Amino acid sequence: MQRKKAGSAARPTAPDRSRRGTAASGINRSSARRASGRVASEKRKAAQRGRPRTQLRRSQSRSMRTGEAASIIRASLLPALVLVLALGVLAMLMPQLRLSRARTLVRSGSLDAAENLINVLESEGTPEARIDSVRLELAEQHVRAGDYDYALTLAADLPASDRLTEVTLASRYGLAQDRFDAHDYEGAAQRFYQLADYRDSAQRYVDCRCAMAVAVYLTGDEEAARSALLAVEGAPERIAEVVRQVAESDAQAEQLLSQRMFNGEGLVQLKQELAELSAARASVVAGRVAAGYRHTVGLKSDGTVLAAGNNTFGQCEVESWQDIIQVAAGAKHTLGLRTDGTVAATGDNTYGQCDVSGWTGITAIAASAYGSFGLRQDGTVVSSSRYAELVSGWHGVTMIAAGSYSAGCLYGADGMLCTHRGGQLSASAGLVCLTVCGPMSAGINAEGRLISSYSDAPEWTGMRYVAAGENGLVGVTDDGRALSYSFREKRTTELAVEGTALEAAISGTHIVVMNADGRVFAFGLDDEGQCDVSDWRL
Repeated sequence: MQRKKAGSAARPTAPDRSRRGTAASGINRSSARRASGRVASEKRKAAQRGRPRTQLRRSQSRSMRTGEAASIIRASLLPALVLVLALGVLAMLMPQLRLSRARTLVRSGSLDAAENLINVLESEGTPEARIDSVRLELAEQHVRAGDYDYALTLAADLPASDRLTEVTLASRYGLAQDRFDAHDYEGAAQRFYQLADYRDSAQRYVDCRCAMAVAVYLTGDEEAARSALLAVEGAPERIAEVVRQVAESDAQAEQLLSQRMFNGEGLVQLKQELAELSAARASVVAGRVAAGYRHTVGLKSDGTVLAAGNNTFGQCEVESWQDIIQVAAGAKHTLGLRTDGTVAATGDNTYGQCDVSGWTGITAIAASAYGSFGLRQDGTVVSSSRYAELVSGWHGVTMIAAGSYSAGCLYGADGMLCTHRGGQLSASAGLVCLTVCGPMSAGINAEGRLISSYSDAPEWTGMRYVAAGENGLVGVTDDGRALSYSFREKRTTELAVEGTALEAAISGTHIVVMNADGRVFAFGLDDEGQCDVSDWRL
């Protein structure tokens, strides 16, 4: 038996080598696979390590940007919200701030700037109540500045209040004073008269009447000046001061004061003539006949009424009237004054001329073409038509009259007013009757002379009654004759009236005259039967 060499291994047998080779081959393949797996794993890990870093950086970048944007938004949102709220509050407060600014401008006297700002506020829809309060302050400032006309213009659009009433009255007072200062004493007198008891308007009215008398005297008409002064209550107390205001010099003032009529004591003595004027005025017969545009009305002695002519609007439907003491006729309506002081009306009511059912305490009536008027016991005048505002300030009235498109009155003992400026009489002292028609008025004074605002009026004397129409005048003389005067022909005609004429009426189409026997005579156009009155016995 051979001994094995030390350090040497036994050579495997072929089967052993075969098994070893197979085992080695398996080991190698397994190692290769493991190595390949490790490499792939390393690559994957490397890839995984590489890609997530980039994505993370991007994600972190996005997150940072998003965070920064959110921070910016959060930082900006609050100031923006505050700004929006501030703008909203400012928008709400802006009208009030502007109103305050407008008030400041008004109080500082910057009236034009204030009004411009007010107009801006109005255009932006600021509530009227807020604007009106500033406009009222503006009107008050215009009064203080003497701009009375514009103050009245502003006041006309403002709601009623005590302050507004003061603005209106103060403005009218200022305008009256302006008229006096401009020597328009008649215009000033009318304005002060209508202000009644406001401030010293009553005294200023007396001053105006005295100034008118002085002015008339300086023109050379001493009689008219004397009559005017005698008719003014309070003249003796005021005449001396007024003379000094009106006179052009101290010498002229002294000369005037030396005259009896400009002396207080002398005026007191002459006042007795007023009783004679009142008696003459009370003796005038009026209101028994009336002439409408195309209808005639007559009052019978038993208090019933007759009518003839056009009845399209029912203006002749007076058969049921009773206890009537005066009648009047407009273009297409008829009025009747009852003994109890109420008024009946029938006919056209387009302008409210027949809305008289609520009238009480009436002592006389008159009718214009489309208006109705009533004289109250307290001396004020009421109207149911568009003339209501024009006569609302009349007081102390003793007689009213109305014609085509105007109304007039006598007040006190010498005053006269007409709703038409052209109808104002310059010498109204001592009139015993009055008639008006549009821009023309006329009356008879205590001496029986015709006084008229119409420059081409006839020089009638010895008269006791006159009435005016669109085309002329009709009058009654002291001896009972009836006269007519044509504006176109400018001549006087005696009308064929039997007996003694007492009263007459005239319209644009015809004339009617009543005599002492109650018979009625008609002249002129008779196309609607307005002259069919020959059988009347009033």
